[in-house]
Amino acid sequence: MDVAMGPAGRPFESAARVFKGSWKGPVATAVAYAIGAQVGFHLRFPPATTSILWPPNAILTTALLVVNPKKWWFYLLAALPAHLLVELPIVKPAGMVPLLFVTNCSEALIAAVIVRSFSDRPDRFDTLRRMVVFIIGAVLAAPALSSFLDAALVSAMTGEPYWTIWATRVPANALTELTLVPPAVITISSGLRRIREAPQARLVEAIVLSVATAITGLAVFGDHIFKMWPMSGLPAISLAFPLPFVLVAALRFGPIGASMSLTIIAGILILTGMNQHGPFSTLRPADGVLAVQSFLIVEALPLMCLSAIVEERRKTNADLRDRLTFERLLSQLSREFVRSPTPALSQHLEAWLGRCAEYFHAEEVLLLRIDPGARALTVVQSWTHRQGTSTADHEHWRSAAVLDRLWDGTSAALSDSMAVAAMGSGAQMFGGLAIRRAEPGHLTPDDINRLRLIAEAFANVLARQQGEDDRVRAELEAQRSRAELAHVSRQRSMGELTASLAHELNQPLTGILGNAQAARRMLGMPSLDLDELKATLDDIIADERRAAETILRIRKWLRKDGGETVAIDLNNVILEVASLLRNDAVLRNLSLDLRLSPLPLMILGDPVELRQLILNLLLNAMDAVSQARPASRTVSVESELTAAGAVHVSVEDSGDGVAKDAAAHIFEPFYTTKSNGMGMGLSIAKSIVESHHGSIWLAKSAHPGARFEFALPSHEARP
Repeated sequence: MDVAMGPAGRPFESAARVFKGSWKGPVATAVAYAIGAQVGFHLRFPPATTSILWPPNAILTTALLVVNPKKWWFYLLAALPAHLLVELPIVKPAGMVPLLFVTNCSEALIAAVIVRSFSDRPDRFDTLRRMVVFIIGAVLAAPALSSFLDAALVSAMTGEPYWTIWATRVPANALTELTLVPPAVITISSGLRRIREAPQARLVEAIVLSVATAITGLAVFGDHIFKMWPMSGLPAISLAFPLPFVLVAALRFGPIGASMSLTIIAGILILTGMNQHGPFSTLRPADGVLAVQSFLIVEALPLMCLSAIVEERRKTNADLRDRLTFERLLSQLSREFVRSPTPALSQHLEAWLGRCAEYFHAEEVLLLRIDPGARALTVVQSWTHRQGTSTADHEHWRSAAVLDRLWDGTSAALSDSMAVAAMGSGAQMFGGLAIRRAEPGHLTPDDINRLRLIAEAFANVLARQQGEDDRVRAELEAQRSRAELAHVSRQRSMGELTASLAHELNQPLTGILGNAQAARRMLGMPSLDLDELKATLDDIIADERRAAETILRIRKWLRKDGGETVAIDLNNVILEVASLLRNDAVLRNLSLDLRLSPLPLMILGDPVELRQLILNLLLNAMDAVSQARPASRTVSVESELTAAGAVHVSVEDSGDGVAKDAAAHIFEPFYTTKSNGMGMGLSIAKSIVESHHGSIWLAKSAHPGARFEFALPSHEARP
């Protein structure tokens, strides 16, 4: 049995759980039945033998409304010894006692069957429909129908008039059902919890109202006011004095308030009537009993219906407020989920879990993720009340049954105080959202459904976060692949420039060799000219620097790393690449025409990628003019800073141009018009430009040949 913790850490069990226990409920029913029978025998106006109230039948009705119908026989049999123990010494003949128990049980069974058949909640009286079903079934039909059998048995064994017995028994049992069953059922179902959760001011109000009702009843029904204020008709008028208190109780506390106040008035009327006081003291005892019963029934019926209407409206308003609160919570969570940047989502999860705990009045909220490898749930985020005990390592989360429920996308209550809802987005299942309350027996289907809706909101967040992570991984992978491809392209470009680079290196190396040999001969001469030797050595140093610069440029081009973003002058990049291609241009018998902006063209970018961009465009242009006449082999490069703050560069060649059918595919990977081309030069150039927040295009040329242009944001205009 789940036991919650009460104040000061002491365990308590709800009244419903005690009453429905395997043996405690039947024992409690038997004890209450015995006490009720003893009380019933004393609630009469001597010398009349008729009881004004007969509690045993109402006690059996209460038990049958609360427990499962499969256990009814157990509770009825448990009451039999109490019935025999109390009534055998009093009721004569003794053979009638077991038969009276059958009639008592018949009333409870009729009431329970009718109420359970037509009421959606037989343990609740908070709507007009439920109250009317209870009045028709338990207050009117059950006493009237069962009294036919009871009157027949009593009449047959005692000789009393049949209809007199029937007319005496019906109002007594009807009044008892009306006044005792609702407060008893409500107390067993949720009374203790309602008292614990009620504000202190509410409890004080209930106590004050009960005391005021009792004092007023004693004052007017005990003839104290009549003695202080003698006037004609006051005893009859005194019946109206307690009515305002009963009305206030019905309006403020619903059916339980109306029933309790009516019970107080009934007790006072019986007490004063037994002492020959009250508004019915002038009647014969038998008539006084019927008058009290009639008055209380007539007063109770409309008040109970009124209290049900008020409670229904109060519940409707509370449900509406709760629904609006939930929708506001769900809306705020969804709005914050959308507005929060993806990297900051994990930082806000605990705060959002805390807000869910506040709404559900939960001690703990857990965010669970499915671990497919371990076939279990792991707690990735939790919110726990500072005085609570965490269940992050609870065996529930290692249960295959819970995991199977979540895989099926269902929500379920794991116990009286714990529930979990599946977190899924589309066909993807992430895990579950679990809540735990301190006190058992409070999770309703509405709680489970709303937990599911909030879990869906969290699932959308996790889907967004995972999608963002996948996108970042894809971008990093694409960037790595682009860098690898660019590196291969640079290696290929260096292979194509082998002759040019060899020629450029050969010149300083040949100069170094010649100057070194000349210096050696100088050292062998009889008279050494130091000035000439110094000049020769200076030439060697200059040639070595030229060779070192060439090798450094080659190393820069072949470098695999990148990703460094710095402020760089694009004009210097163009000049550097043109210097690298200078000898290759001479070997190809073409001219490089540079018309660069006189102003620095500062941009933010990766120097390695920008060199690759210019190199690809220039090599593409140089390949395009290789078939043209030597006199017209020209490659032009222009750069400028536009009025919009963009750096604009164009590369134009004097070749044959680009065919119309090829223009639409010119920037696609592996598309080439060269017999020995890879189709990657312009594709890599396009990806480099776009990664620098720019654009590249094939422009119309005023001369024969192709013209490629690209634009990049300047350093000042870069976001």
